[in-house]
This record gives sequence, C-alpha cells and structure tokens, in this order.
Amino acid sequence: MEVKMEEITQDTQEAFSRDSAEAATRGMTNSGYALGLYQRRRVQQIEKRIEAVLACQKRLISAGQLPFSETLASELKAQSEAWVTLEWCEQSVQSDPNLGLMKDYKTEFLEETLQARNSALRKASIEIDLLVDELYTQGNTQTPA
Repeated sequence: MEVKMEEITQDTQEAFSRDSAEAATRGMTNSGYALGLYQRRRVQQIEKRIEAVLACQKRLISAGQLPFSETLASELKAQSEAWVTLEWCEQSVQSDPNLGLMKDYKTEFLEETLQARNSALRKASIEIDLLVDELYTQGNTQTPA
C-alpha cells in the first residue's frame, strides 16, 4: 500500500501558508489566530492521512487483491488507525513548537485533535463496512465456473 506522507505534509503546509497569507492581508495577525491555523493544519493532516489509507484500500479491493474474509473489515479499520495513532496525535500537539509556552492551548488542541481523529476514523469505518459488504455481496452473486 502506497501512502505518500510527504505529499500530505506538503499539501497541508501549502494550505497553511495560503491561509496565513490571507489572514495577514486582512490584518489578522494575532497569536490566537495563528495557533488556530496551526491546529487546522493538524486536523487536515489527520483527515488526509485517513483518506489516503482508505483510497489505497479501495484500490486494492477494486483490483481484486483483497478477497473477502470474516476479519477483513476489522483488519482494514486497524490499518487506518495505525496511520493516526493516539500517540501520534498527542505527540503532534505536545511537540508542536508553534504552541510555545501556551500550555492553556495544549489541552484544548489535544482534545480537538483527538476528536478530529475519532471523527475521521468513524467516517472511514463506515466506508470500510460498505466496501466489505459490497465485496461480500459480489462474492455471493458470482456463479461458480
């Protein structure tokens, strides 16, 4: 499975740069707004990671490289979770130099980051269930040769 993390990081950094430039032209240069932009970049990165893994899984299923099994859905969900572990999310907030000494923000941002992770994983879980159900249905409707 090929997930290009560098592209995801670059895309989210470019979005952050665009948002920062737009904010600067509108005179919104306070530190709270900047921290909000950093947090939005973190949330986008979480969502894009899960979307990228899900896209790879869809390609594998559509290419017939993942046959149906009773544990396929749980395996795919575990794989999605592995790309955005709780530890990775927590570390991204705790080690973010842009938060500096503003410890008040860390708790709030960590909660928001974990909520974004859980929300993205729930969406992916629903899609995985639909994909696996479709794969199961296809397997049952095909007539043996």
